[in-house]
Amino acid sequence: MAMQRLVSTSLASLRPSGPASERDYHYLTSYLVETRAFGQSFATMFAEPIYVKGGDVVDWYCEAGGATPVLVSSLPDDERERVLALVEGRLNTLRQQGERLKARGERIGATLLAAATVPQPLADFAYWIADSNPENPDRGRAVLVTWGFISDGPRRTVGAIVGTRSRIDDAAQNVVVPTPSGALAVPDGVTDGGTSSRLVDGANSTGDAPLGAAISSNRHTIYEKITREAVLVERRPFHAGWLLWPLFAVLLLAIGALLLRGCGIGIPSFGFFNLPVLSYCSGPGSIAAAPSDRALLLRSLARDLEVQLVQRDAQCLAQLQTPQRSTPQSADPPVPPAGEIQKRLDREQAQNGEVQVTLAWDGPPDLDLSVVCPAGETIFFRIRQNCGGSLDVDMNSSERQSMTPVEHISWPTGAAPRGTFQVRVNLYALNDDTRPSIPFVVEVRNGQDVKTYPGSVTPGGNTLVIVTSFNR
Repeated sequence: MAMQRLVSTSLASLRPSGPASERDYHYLTSYLVETRAFGQSFATMFAEPIYVKGGDVVDWYCEAGGATPVLVSSLPDDERERVLALVEGRLNTLRQQGERLKARGERIGATLLAAATVPQPLADFAYWIADSNPENPDRGRAVLVTWGFISDGPRRTVGAIVGTRSRIDDAAQNVVVPTPSGALAVPDGVTDGGTSSRLVDGANSTGDAPLGAAISSNRHTIYEKITREAVLVERRPFHAGWLLWPLFAVLLLAIGALLLRGCGIGIPSFGFFNLPVLSYCSGPGSIAAAPSDRALLLRSLARDLEVQLVQRDAQCLAQLQTPQRSTPQSADPPVPPAGEIQKRLDREQAQNGEVQVTLAWDGPPDLDLSVVCPAGETIFFRIRQNCGGSLDVDMNSSERQSMTPVEHISWPTGAAPRGTFQVRVNLYALNDDTRPSIPFVVEVRNGQDVKTYPGSVTPGGNTLVIVTSFNR
């Protein structure tokens, strides 16, 4: 079935819920399909993310089967509530299973929790694909985008929540808000998503009204927003750099005490105000009154103390910074040369074609080759035949293992459609490989034109790479 792009989203206002390894689409959907408690209905609920433009934009794909996906927020009220209840129920099931598996130390637990994390409101990040098949009790299926991400709204300082429900009741009942005709204005302290104020129907048309009495039907919402916004005690964050100021003051006092004892400075006397305890010199405090060799010694001591102060300051700042761990770099093996690629294709009896895309690498990892056709269809290990082409060699999966693997997609003469093709490489599994990156080479044979493109995938980071595009 052809893959259809749902939407392109920018990550400018989103941040991932965890590392990239927890948002592995193929790992997630394979587990859901193979687990009897979930199955295909859970696996098709998640759109496949394809990172483009340096990873700042994500294209989300799904199998629509010819139907038109509709944003859930645009559905009629009753249908929208039914779909949201269905999606929330399945997300809660994934969260419960994810927490159990994560507590046992299994990797899939974190992946399930990431999949069940979707920005709010949920209706703006879910699509509904209707299905007229009477055997489908849900009458369709929902597809989620931006899963594994959370909204990165404006940061605020949040302290401990104080007060109890009864105290919130008292506060809500005693808040008086001037009301315009026919509505009650909720004060700015209780806002929704940055809105300065909103109107609630059903209040008195004139006069001042208690907040709790005027919107008793919305009491749960008022409790939630007062708890989140109005009764948070703001705490200023503690900065470890503040500890440098007491150290600086102690060093200044030490320098002053040494200069005072060496007659470098003095405490003046004003008539009755005289401190003989602090007077170490017979005359007025002056460096000129001290012997020349002693003055030089004091100046040298002062310079040494200043140097020590600067060094201590630099050491403290270095300790406050987060140390950067150096990752041991191992020499990656060279990518296979062109002659070696043809030997591997001959070994696997790959099909010839007018258009051919070949992926070759070394070692046990499982890399997957995929090509997006001009109309948006995708050829990869799950859909091996599409838009006239076929994936005829797939290695280092459960079927075929090799330390010199190769994967191959080809189109017979005249079968490749006209337009732009996109070539992608995805790191599906490491298979106990410990290298920090896995190098590969992609060879594109477009008629008589043959080009090679070296690249690499990074575990836990850039696991999916868009290698190149070519036109027919």
